[in-house]
Amino acid sequence: MMDVTRRDALQWTALMATAGLTPAMGSAAAGTAGGIDFDDREQEFEARIKALGSLDDEDVFRISQGHIYGFVPGRPVFPLCNYENYSVSRWKRLPDGNRQFTLWEVGIHTDRVTDEPLEILFNPVTEQEVEVIPYAVGPLTATITPDGVVIPGTERTVQPQALRPRIFDGTVWYPFESPVTLPNPLPAADYPEASTGETFSWHTVLVFAAGLADLADPEIRSAPALSTYSEFLSWQPWLHMGQQPGGMMTRGYGKKFGPESKLPADRRRKIEATVPEMLDRDSWTQPRNEFSAYKAWHSRRAADD
Repeated sequence: MMDVTRRDALQWTALMATAGLTPAMGSAAAGTAGGIDFDDREQEFEARIKALGSLDDEDVFRISQGHIYGFVPGRPVFPLCNYENYSVSRWKRLPDGNRQFTLWEVGIHTDRVTDEPLEILFNPVTEQEVEVIPYAVGPLTATITPDGVVIPGTERTVQPQALRPRIFDGTVWYPFESPVTLPNPLPAADYPEASTGETFSWHTVLVFAAGLADLADPEIRSAPALSTYSEFLSWQPWLHMGQQPGGMMTRGYGKKFGPESKLPADRRRKIEATVPEMLDRDSWTQPRNEFSAYKAWHSRRAADD
């Protein structure tokens, strides 16, 4: 990944971990299958956009759920909670044929038994109860080209390490990985309980899978697609792990769906109870991420004290 500023990295790591939109640069060619020449950059780009988003100007909805674990040296990996994710990407075709992509994403931490949203979590490492802060990132906007992702306002392009598409038995898998380490937005001197130290790291491994026939069908503009992800990252601030060695591992599985009216009623209820602005995205205009959310929480707690 090319060098980016701290602000770029904060905003675009989440985008790229969700999008997976850079081409498989430097990898072996995928060849021709199902009438698609995956060695042709325009055909590969169109198929990729259909799998991950849409060729039309529309919102694309993705739902996933999974599990969050912790790991520290010298002990087995241990479960923390379940996790329910909902993301909406807004696609727009530009006059030059490139695509604009805007993302909103939320994640709800839930009890491993009841799947109800957690307000308090018992941290098995510190043996302290901590207040859970829901995950909310967005809105993030980028221009998607056959050669990568162009960050508006800069001359840099964020490029995760995309891997060659894999094709087997009528299914196309788009795998990629995105390792990121950046200066910690929460300095330990100011946030000793929440800061992991000088740096914060993610390593995301994500796969989208779509039917080859759907990608080759010119009548289909947004192909049905499944997704899975695994992520290794530093401790989230709200866990109050300080500089404890170790980190978190998340895994999830999901799919595209739509329209938004098909959002399961139970998931809608949980979003309304925790991050209701996700269902009113036109009013969600200020950029948010887990660090800004923690700073806001910390300020409120200090004011209450």
